[in-house]
Amino acid sequence: MDYLKLLDHYRYDRKGSPLPDLLDEAILSLEEYFKYLSGDDLLRRSRPFAIAYLALVDIKNNKG
Repeated sequence: MDYLKLLDHYRYDRKGSPLPDLLDEAILSLEEYFKYLSGDDLLRRSRPFAIAYLALVDIKNNKG
């Protein structure tokens, strides 16, 4: 399945404008999602999201 093509519409905000920084948007979106999880859910049931978050933060911190 071509996930990039399927999810490409998320590159734009709800008004159809391109997101200025997709990396920051991804990090903020995950942080917002994490707010609604219990500690147990975050630590034990959200491994894919946690790994993605850690990778994105690493990428952002290694820029420039």
